[in-house]
Amino acid sequence: ASASPGSVRSFDVQADSRQQRERNKAQKREQRRLEREEEQLLGELDGLEEEKLRLEHLLAREEVYRDGQRVRQIKEQLQTIVRRRDGLMRRWETVDTQREQI
Repeated sequence: ASASPGSVRSFDVQADSRQQRERNKAQKREQRRLEREEEQLLGELDGLEEEKLRLEHLLAREEVYRDGQRVRQIKEQLQTIVRRRDGLMRRWETVDTQREQI
């Protein structure tokens, strides 16, 4: 007893439809993951920018500017923030590109 050509085609269509639904679900999951990561990255970037501004304002204060050791410490913190920000920006650009490709 062989299957009729119509029932084989029907099975193929159902399998293709199921596979397409699974691909769509996987894409939506990945899209949501990337959106969450993007939100987290942007939040971190905002926090770093606030800290950078705070430190820059400290450097502008005369009592801080006169303290060479304090100035060096603040400048080191600023360099750390800039490096971290640059890394987060690169990751954000990658995530943004990945989101566009989905």
